[in-house]
This record gives sequence, C-alpha cells and structure tokens, in this order.
Amino acid sequence: MRWLTIVGLIIVGIPWSSRAGAAELSWARGFGGGSADLLYGVALDGNGDTLAVGEFSGTVDFDPGPGVTQLTADSGTAVFAIKLDADGALVWARKIDGTNGTHVRDLALDAAGALHLVGSFAATADFDPGPGTSLLTSAGLSDAYAVKLDSDGDLVWAVRWGNTANDSADAVAVAADGTPWVAWTSWRDRSYSDGNWELYARALVDGGAPVCMSRSPRCDFGPRLVAGASELALAWIAAPPEAVAVGELKALAYDNWSDKELQVSRLRDGAWSDPLSAPARRGGREVALDDHLAVLPSEVDG
Repeated sequence: MRWLTIVGLIIVGIPWSSRAGAAELSWARGFGGGSADLLYGVALDGNGDTLAVGEFSGTVDFDPGPGVTQLTADSGTAVFAIKLDADGALVWARKIDGTNGTHVRDLALDAAGALHLVGSFAATADFDPGPGTSLLTSAGLSDAYAVKLDSDGDLVWAVRWGNTANDSADAVAVAADGTPWVAWTSWRDRSYSDGNWELYARALVDGGAPVCMSRSPRCDFGPRLVAGASELALAWIAAPPEAVAVGELKALAYDNWSDKELQVSRLRDGAWSDPLSAPARRGGREVALDDHLAVLPSEVDG
C-alpha cells in the first residue's frame, strides 16, 4: 500500500493501490489564518508521516485537531514547516522568520527523515525555529538560503549565499548518497536588464564551486530538481542558448513563448550533461525522473 498526499488549501491523505479505483480518502486537514497562507511543498517520510512547507502571515493555528499550536509571523511573511503523522495529527510545527519577509520554494527529505528547505529572504532572518538563534543577513536585495531540520524539527544547519541583487533558491533534492543539491536563480546586478539572469546548481555539503547551468534574459519557469536512484535531473524553461550568446542581449516579452525552450540536464558521475531541449509553448509545473528520462510536463512543439 502506498500513500498519495495532495496539498492545496488542505492536506489530504489517500491510501493508494495500483489497482484502478482502489484509492479512497483517509483524512483531510486544513489550517490557515485571516491572511494569505500558501503551501509550497509536501513530502512523505518512511513512516508515512507528511511534511509540508509554506508561507503565512499574521497568527495561524497549525494544529488541525482539537489542540492549539499558534505561530505568529513577525515580519509580514514567514515560513512554516509542519509534520503530520499517518493519521493526520500534528507532530510539530516550526517557523522561520525575519525582519523583511522570508519565503520558501521547495523541500526534500533524506533517508533519516531530515527536512531540507530552500527559498529566499531579505535583511536578517532567524533560521533556528527553536529557542536558540541562528541569524543570517542578506548581502543583496534578497539572498538564497538552505536549512536542514532533523526529524524532530530542530535546526541542524542553515546557510545563505547571494550577490548584491536578487538570489532565490528554488529547488532542492537529496541524492542517493545523501548529498543535498540545490538549484537557484540569480540576477547578476540590480539593473535587471536582459541577459542578467543565471541558473546555478551546487551540492550543499562539500560541493565545491557552483555550476552555471544557463544564462538567459529570464527563466520563465523552474527550476525543478529531482533525485532518482542513481542520478539527479534539473529542468527549466528559458530562452534557447542561441538567443543568449556571449555579448548578445535579447529582449523577450513574458508572454512570447515562441522563443522558449524546455531544458533538462542530468547529473551523472559528478558531472552535469549538456541540456536536452524542446520548444516550449507553455510552462509546466513539476519534473519527474524514471530510469530513462527527466520530464517537465509542458506543452511542447513537435
């Protein structure tokens, strides 16, 4: 028996069998406050517990049961991480908050059930969700960050990086050897002129220098990063390489999909492959990896 977890305004647990029609609702839980509350990622650990991350404002009770577990965002927008057991009961709820807004974009679990979450923040934020303090300060308008929490929701480590403009960690995955990898987008300067956007990937632990995966007028969707049994796959939608040759700047309207490409690269034996690409007319939403191909669902030409 497998579990399918769906997130939106609610979190739903569905025991799932491969037999058609064998899925049935097990539980549904909802939470939120009087402001905008968003879920950005969900994962299941080896015990069937559900972990989810998102953003909230104001004060929210994150206990979907009769109990009360309130967290308050002090800076307008804060990050939450919650863990629900296999019956949908709250195990713990944590927040990451700062002085000028903190955002989350993705999560991944390792074999021990530890939670890795990534996103962006501005000014100073406290990345220790417990009674301690782990303050980081951005170098630019916003910086990328990565945080590891253990299976009890306690801080293991937190790191930040970025230039003087905007950086955002958008995807994270844990490789089969336990190494967390992150993909992030960066603007090289504050002019935000065409050609300033870059996509990078790096290992978070002893990973050496980051690898620049793409330079483009903009990344129109992505990146998405996923781990397979023996490799990683990274997918994104951006301008094709020939549109952004060295020294060439090309302005692209946001709704002009005729010049966009779906690009997929795979990490094998420590090296990223040259991206495979296909013309993309509309953005996808997720990437999956099987034994043969990484796919970002999208409408493509041909």
